[in-house]
Amino acid sequence: CEMAQAFSGLFVALFSLFAGFMITRPNIPDYWIWMHYISFMRYPLEALVGNEVQGLNFTCPHAQGSVYIPIPPPFSTKHTTVFKPFCPITSGDVLLKILDMNP
Repeated sequence: CEMAQAFSGLFVALFSLFAGFMITRPNIPDYWIWMHYISFMRYPLEALVGNEVQGLNFTCPHAQGSVYIPIPPPFSTKHTTVFKPFCPITSGDVLLKILDMNP
């Protein structure tokens, strides 16, 4: 019984690791991709994420959550590098594409 508990913890940890949230599908090495497809956590995760974010639009008000992109001198109005805010994820569909999820 104790052996089964030890292995169940290991299997749950591995299945959650390869479900597609902590390591996205494009970042899983080819020799581990089979683990992604047999993970019992993958399918509910994709369904829930797709249900929550599909069709939503996101904004970064007041540059909150933005990534600052450097603008070099020839393209900026000043003679130094300027950093402008950029909102990397603008919709739920973009997020699903980044995570490579097909709900």
